[in-house]
Parts: sequence; structure tokens; C-alpha cells
Amino acid sequence: KQYMDNQMYWAKNTANAEQASEEEQGNRFVNATKRGYASIWQTMGAAKFAVTGDSSMLDRFTLYKNKVPQSNEMSQALADMQLAAQTNEAGVLGAAQEFIKNADLGLLGEFTAEQLPPSLGGFALGAGAGSVLSQTLTRSTARYAPVLLNMQKASAVVRGAAFTGSAVEGALGAGSADFVASYGQNMAEAREKFLTKEEQIDYAAAKTWGSAKYSALGGLLLPVSFGGALRTVGGQAVIQSAAGVYSVQGAADAVGEKADPVEMAVFMAITVIAGFIVCSFGLQNGLERISKIMMSALL
Repeated sequence: KQYMDNQMYWAKNTANAEQASEEEQGNRFVNATKRGYASIWQTMGAAKFAVTGDSSMLDRFTLYKNKVPQSNEMSQALADMQLAAQTNEAGVLGAAQEFIKNADLGLLGEFTAEQLPPSLGGFALGAGAGSVLSQTLTRSTARYAPVLLNMQKASAVVRGAAFTGSAVEGALGAGSADFVASYGQNMAEAREKFLTKEEQIDYAAAKTWGSAKYSALGGLLLPVSFGGALRTVGGQAVIQSAAGVYSVQGAADAVGEKADPVEMAVFMAITVIAGFIVCSFGLQNGLERISKIMMSALL
């Protein structure tokens, strides 16, 4: 009975599958941004549901997000990629080829507008916490290493500590970005599929962890430089795209589903590169400034 009640609730309150006209859709980029910010509140609602059992916030923002229309181009591109991933012998590569063939600047802009708010917000929070740990590690090492080692070795240890701290900062940032972007949606899926709160929480946690651990692993490699700004950004795009592919595959494997990793792979790279650029400006001019903007946008 509870399962049927859940299905009836979502069927009655979510948007139907019919494509809306351009007039009904409104501005595609504004709608994508609305869905992106709704994802942040959806994740907050999912966390509240997991702790207190109160699903009102999760339900409200899930319904809001579902009713903000995607453009017809976005819907068609997603359908084509999913079909290509399932039917093309090349699998993920076939889906990527389908995306590249059909993508234009408008489609990329719409995808980015939806992905950046939750991902950058999560990245700023995670990297901010990581920055505190990184600075503490570096300062402590710089204080005590000269006492135990000669100056040359102490300098090398301090540099290693700084690099390790930056890696931790990147891992926490990328993992948090993945969490904020996906946990709310995973919990909403769990609410449709399972009866009990325990099953729903376990499903959402397993799927989110299956994804976030690979994103965090990619974040660990953010301090790696390839010589020059353009080479570094290009190299990081490859690394973070690979992390995105594994993160989506890991999420699907965790709950026994079939993955379509193209969307996450592309925009995980965009998100982490954007976070990498933000972090390059430092704590005050980078993380603190973007955090103020992101937090103000939530109001």
C-alpha cells in the first residue's frame, strides 16, 4: 500500500512527460539555473529526511525541480545519449560521440547552468574545510620539521606537506561537489523505489558514496601540474573526465543499475576545472569570494 501511495503521489505531482512549447518553457538558461539551485535545497531536504524523517522539504524541492522544464533540445540530447549508450557497441564512447555530434553552445550552456550551482557550492564548502586542514598541516610541519631535521630536508618535508594539503583540499572539494549535486536526487529516486525509510537512506547513501569516492580520487590529483596554465587545464580536464566516468559507473554499480556516464563525465570536468580556477586565486580572493556569492544566491 505504501508503495502504491508513493507512486500515486509522484505521478500526480510531478510534471508530465509531454514536451512543452517554447513559450511555455521560458528561458532555457534561467530554467536550468533554477533546477541547479533546486538541487542544493533538494540535497538539504534529503539530509533533513535522513536525520529527522521529515520529508516535506525534500518533496517540495523535488517537485519544484521536476516541474521546471528542460528545453526540448536537452531532453532530446539526453534521450539520444541514453539510447546510444545502450545500443552502440562502443558503449560509453558511442554515447559520447552522439553527444559531440548534437551538442551546440546553447546545449552546453544549459547543462553548465544546471550543474554549476550545486557543484560549485559543494566544492567551495569542501575545499574551504580542506583549506583549514591544509594550512594547519603545513604550519605544523613548518614549525616542527626544522627541530627534527636539517634545513634542506625540513624544506622538502614542508613542500610535501603543502602538496598533501592541497590534495586533501581538492579531494574534499570534489567529493563535496558530487555529494551536493547528487544526494538529493538519489534520495528522491529512493523515495519512489522503496517502502521504508531505512531502505531509502541505504540506497541514497550507497549510490552517492559510489559516485563521490571517485570524484574525491580525481580531486586528489588537482595539485598535479603539467607545465603551463593551458597544459594543466587540459590535463586536468582529462583526469576529471575519467573520474566522472568512474563516479557514475560506481554509483550505478553500487545499486545494481546501468549507468550513462556521459553527462557527468563532461560536467564533472567543467565543474572541477572551475573549482581549480577558483582555488588558484587563494582562500580570500577565491574561496571566500565565491562562497559569498553562492550563499547569497540561496537567499
